[in-house]
Formats: sequence, structure tokens, C-alpha cells
Amino acid sequence: MTLLDEVRLELGESSSMLGTYFWSTTEVCNAVNAALIAAYIDVDEDTAIGTMTLTASSSHTPFPYNDVMIPKRIVGAMGEVFPISITDLEAYRADWSVLHGLGEPAPPRWIAAEDFENAILFPVPDQTYVYDVYGVAWPGEISVGSPDITLDRELKEAVISLAIAFLVDDYYTELCELKYLEYMQHVNAYKRTLRNRRGRAPVSIKPSGSFNRARSGSIYLGQKFRGI
Repeated sequence: MTLLDEVRLELGESSSMLGTYFWSTTEVCNAVNAALIAAYIDVDEDTAIGTMTLTASSSHTPFPYNDVMIPKRIVGAMGEVFPISITDLEAYRADWSVLHGLGEPAPPRWIAAEDFENAILFPVPDQTYVYDVYGVAWPGEISVGSPDITLDRELKEAVISLAIAFLVDDYYTELCELKYLEYMQHVNAYKRTLRNRRGRAPVSIKPSGSFNRARSGSIYLGQKFRGI
């Protein structure tokens, strides 16, 4: 059964009456695709990668938004940089807007999202840098001609619940709220599944190299790793 069929079944429209549905196929597909994007954002899994080029003396650069829906970390020769908002940048460096474009070019220490597509670099790059951008992937989408997509069962249940919430929002408020609660339950269950797959035992998150007090965060855990 396709994802489109499963949503229809939950809506009680598993077969059309008199050859028509209350919600058109296009409406259902749009609701599912909106639910897919919302679910990927809420799960917040770091699975996509794109390339970002910082050009010398250029104060702006585009995010690889075709490859990464939400950039979460940017990794390159200068280390790892986490994208922030312009508000955060102002909190860190209140003088950035004055110095931006006036100060000496240097390796960028801050990359702030100007909008969905573009980033502001501060300081302005002194040379060209190529970074890998990791973040939340764009989901696939369904359509009239392609009504299914491969998803883990728990995530698919989340998408079905949220798609129905979107569809009934204008008609059945209580059902909409119920389906949204179901959606959050499925999302949280899926996030637990992801954590279980990766492992969260203390040994599995032990940093490489020596594990001393300064790096342990917990003296007791540090002692346990060192066999004390």
C-alpha cells in the first residue's frame, strides 16, 4: 500500500464514492509533502552533506540549499563552524556591522544565516575556503504519478498523522489536535529508535585519546574510563 493510499485509508476514503473524493489527490499529496518537511525538521537528523565555497574578500556566500535543508555544522580546513543567526552574531560581536567589510580579511570565525539561501561571513575571508556543510536533508516527495516514498514505519506513521491534521484543520479541530499529538508521539518514538541505532552507552561516546578530568565533564565517569 502506498503512502497516499494509507492516508486515504485513515481518512476513510479508501475507495471513492461516485468516482470522487472529498480531498483531491493533489490536496492529499500537498499535505503529505508538507508533513514530510515538518517531520524531517522535527527529527533533526544530521544526514545531508553539501559543499560551500567561501571566496576571498566576499562577505556573502550561498548555502548549498539544494543539498541541505537546514545547515547544522560547517567543517573545513579552519575547523568546525556552527551557523548562527545575525542576532547571535550581534550578541557575540556588537561591532560586527561596523567592521564588516572594513576590517582586515581573515579566516571567518562566524557564519550567520542572512536568509534561507545566503550566509554572512565575519571576518571577510582572506582566501578561498571550501567547507563541507552537514545538516538536515530534504525529504522526498509524493505526487499523483509517484504516490509512495520509502520511510521507516514509525516515521511514516508520523507523516500520515500530520498530513491528516493538515487536511482536517479547517473542519475538525479536535481531530486535528488528536492527530498532531499522535504525530509527536511517533516522532519521539522514531528519535528514540535513531538513538538506539547509534548507541548512547557512555563507552560509545568516549572521545578518542586520553580521557582526563578536563575532558570528562564528570570526574566519576572520567575515573571509570581510566579504570580508577
